[in-house]
Amino acid sequence: MAKNKPHTTEVDDGIPAELKQSIIDVLSAHPHVEEIYLTGERARGEHHAQSDIQLLLKGEKLTESDLDELREKLEGVECEWYIDIQRSRARLFNENMLLLTVKVDGQVQDAQFDKISEFIDINPKRTVKKGTNSKYVSMQCLAENQREITAIEKREFKGSGSKFQNGDTLLARITPCLENGKTAFVDNLSANEIAHGSTEFIVMSSIENKSDNKFIYYLARSPRFRAYAIARMEGSSGRQRVPASTLNAYRFKFPSLKDQRAIAHILGSLDDKIELNRKINKTLEEMAQAIFKSWFIDFDPVVWKAVQAGKDVPEQFHKAAQRYREQPERMTLNAETLDLFPDEFVESELGWVPRGWEVKKLGTIFQLRYGKSLKRSSRVNGPFPVYGSGGITGYHNTFLSEGPGVIVGRKGTVGSLYWEDKPFYPIDTVFYVDVSNPQQLPWIYYTLQTIDIKSLAADSAVPGVNRHFILGQKSASPSSQILNKFFTIVNTIRKNINSQSKTSEDLVILRDTLLPKLISGELRIQDVDKVLENAL
Repeated sequence: MAKNKPHTTEVDDGIPAELKQSIIDVLSAHPHVEEIYLTGERARGEHHAQSDIQLLLKGEKLTESDLDELREKLEGVECEWYIDIQRSRARLFNENMLLLTVKVDGQVQDAQFDKISEFIDINPKRTVKKGTNSKYVSMQCLAENQREITAIEKREFKGSGSKFQNGDTLLARITPCLENGKTAFVDNLSANEIAHGSTEFIVMSSIENKSDNKFIYYLARSPRFRAYAIARMEGSSGRQRVPASTLNAYRFKFPSLKDQRAIAHILGSLDDKIELNRKINKTLEEMAQAIFKSWFIDFDPVVWKAVQAGKDVPEQFHKAAQRYREQPERMTLNAETLDLFPDEFVESELGWVPRGWEVKKLGTIFQLRYGKSLKRSSRVNGPFPVYGSGGITGYHNTFLSEGPGVIVGRKGTVGSLYWEDKPFYPIDTVFYVDVSNPQQLPWIYYTLQTIDIKSLAADSAVPGVNRHFILGQKSASPSSQILNKFFTIVNTIRKNINSQSKTSEDLVILRDTLLPKLISGELRIQDVDKVLENAL
C-alpha cells in the first residue's frame, strides 16, 4: 500500500479490494500519515483466512498518540470483515514509523466459511417444568476466563431463563460480563439432568456428527469470536447485550470432527492442569485457615496442655478436652511449638482467653490506609495488580503498596478481603493494612475474616464502612513468639500457593497463545505435542 494509491504488488494479500481501499482512504486522510506499507504474512502471500493486516505507517510528525483517532475511524469502516484495532499491537519502530495491526474476522460471504448455525445449536430447546426446584447457575457463578462453574444452587424455575445440560457452553451476553470473558463449560450435572440459569446466558450446544462440545467452548473463548459478539451488542449504555440470533450469522471454517476433538483435548489438558492447581491452592488456603482456627479460635494447644497438666478448662472447651483425654495423640504439634502456649485460661472482657494473651483493639496492632483513585483511562498496563473491593480490576505500571499485603473492601463489596503477595495498587474503594511488623500480617488477615465487616457498615451514616469501626474491634493478641511461628508456617504454605499460581499463569499464557492459532488453523495439531510435553 502507498498513500493515496491502491496496493499494486502482484502478491495475493487476500484483502478484499473494497476493504483495502477503505483502509487506504482512512489512513491517507490523516495529516500525519505520509506513507502506508503492508507487511507481515499478507505482504508475503503466506496468509490464511484470519491473518491480521499489518500496516507500517510513516510520517515525520506521526506519534503513537495518533492511534486513538485512527482506531475510531478504522473501526467505523463498513465492511463484511470485523475490524478491531488493538493498542498493544501498535508501536513505533522509530521516531516516524508506526506499526499498526488490524485484527480481522474474515466474515466474507464465501463458500470456504461455514455458517455457525450448521454446527452449533444456539439456545437449544430444553425443558424444565415450571415450579420445579432444580439446579440453578447465576452469573456470579461464572468466573472470568475460567472453564469451570464455581458454584451451583437449587432454585425454583419460574418459567424464564436459560436451560442447559452437561456438554453445553454458557456464554455471558451482557456487558461487562461478555467483555470480561465469562464463559463456562457445563459438566457438573447428573446424566440427562436439565438445569436453569440467568437470562443473560446464551447456551451453545453441539450438533451430532458435526461438532464437538468442548471445541465449541474454546471457539466461544477465542478472541475473534468474542470480538465479533462484542461488536454486535445492542441496547443502552451499561446494559448492552448481544442478541443470540446475531451469533448464527458468524462464519467460521470448522475443522473436521476428528480435529475438533484433538484441538479440544490439547486446550482441555492445559485447563485441566490449571484447574488442578486451583484446587491445590484452595486446599492449601484451607490448611492455613484451619491452623488459625485451631490456635486462635479454639485454642487447641492450650486445651491440650491444660489436660496434660490436670488443670480445669472452661465449659466451652469441655468437648475438646475430652477428646484430648481419650486421644492425646490428636495433638500433632511438636514440643517446641507447644512450649510457646500457656496451659490455662483466664477470664477477660471477651470471655475465656489463654493466660498471658492481651485483649487489644485492632487499631493498636495495625492501621487501615485508604486506597488511591486510579481511573481506568489513567492506567498504564504493567505487572502490578490494581485492587478494588471486587478484587483485581486490572494492572498498572506502578504500585502504591509493597507486598505482601491485605486489602479490605470499603465501598461496593464491603468487607471483602484479599491477600496479595506482590506489590499492588489499591484504589479508593478499599483499605489496605499498614503494620510495622510484617510477621503479624497472616494473623491480621485471618482475624479480619472472623469479623462481620459488612454489618459494621450498616452502622455508618455514609455508604461503605468506617475504618474506625474495624479498628475498634477487640481481639486476644498472642505473644510475638506465637505470631512468628504462625508466620513461618503460613509463609511456607504461601510459597507453595505462589508456586502453583506461577505455573498456572504460565499455562494460561500458553493456552491463550495456542487457542486462536489452533482454532483458526494457523497452527497444526501435530506441531503442539512437544510444547505440551514440556508444559505438562
